[in-house]
Amino acid sequence: MKQDPVTHRVRQAADRLVRLSGATWYYITATARKALEDDILFLTSGLAFNIVLSLVPILLLSASAFGIILNSSTETVKRLNEFLNVMVPAQPYLRASGNLCSVLCRISWLIEGRLVYSASGCSCLLRRRSSMQSGAC
Repeated sequence: MKQDPVTHRVRQAADRLVRLSGATWYYITATARKALEDDILFLTSGLAFNIVLSLVPILLLSASAFGIILNSSTETVKRLNEFLNVMVPAQPYLRASGNLCSVLCRISWLIEGRLVYSASGCSCLLRRRSSMQSGAC
């Protein structure tokens, strides 16, 4: 008995879908089985721990770079002051409370401490690198 072409195509598509879903299911289960064998949750927690510990030296080096950039020219500091004057409105209670002065004082503190941040960041990175190479976390 002959099938019409539409029914034949539908059956072929259904067969392909069944084969594809079986292969997909096998791939998903094999991946999950391998992840459980390799204890992937333990490995990802170790990776997250190392990333968090590496953030401290990176932030110190970023603060150092920011201080070096701000100290490179008076034009940069002048533009930053203009930006802060625009961002912090000229209202008497804000200026009297010292909010603007506090920000400018923090920036000058950052510029003055740039060498300390750089040295601290480099030493922290070297320590992290040596502890990661030795196998200790």
